[in-house]
Amino acid sequence: MTGAPADDTRGILNFGAARFRYGRHACHPVLAPFAEHHWIVRWELSEPSVNLVFHEHGSRVAGVITGDCLEVLTGTGVVVGSRFRPAGFRPFLDAPLSMITDLFTPASQVFGPDADTVTPAVLATSDEEAQRALEEFLLARLPARDPVAERAADLVASVLADPAIVRVGDLAALHGLSVRQLQRLFSDYVGVPPSG
Repeated sequence: MTGAPADDTRGILNFGAARFRYGRHACHPVLAPFAEHHWIVRWELSEPSVNLVFHEHGSRVAGVITGDCLEVLTGTGVVVGSRFRPAGFRPFLDAPLSMITDLFTPASQVFGPDADTVTPAVLATSDEEAQRALEEFLLARLPARDPVAERAADLVASVLADPAIVRVGDLAALHGLSVRQLQRLFSDYVGVPPSG
């Protein structure tokens, strides 16, 4: 939001879910005796997303997080995950996403015991093998497409794309819904209300 005041939140639904990008860059040769590399982390806190996460202690589903979340990483390790589109996890859960908002649920409660037995394969040594194992796991459990989930995802996308939408009533009217219908849809399919 270049040029916008720091407190300008028009068009942003503050759900607390984040998208991170980490970049590592070589140092100038003169700095090499002193510094290993430079790093940059960028994040975006605008989309209400569910994550399926595999780590050394098992697997879990992270519902939409509405507040701060602290994860301490020590030593050496790997974490592999899938970040779902807003409302995209609803067909996998087959229950209102608000049931898992702000919760970390063992993946076995959603996907069955195979979620734990596949963890070593997902945490394979190469990124390609990890991605292949993760995709095979999800493809074997692929639900039917849900047009309501896809509509909810489109509603979230429209808010993120249009800074003129500043009120829930504006979003509801734009899509031919009552405010109550919109609130129920977001609770069920997105996991949080349509306002921050």
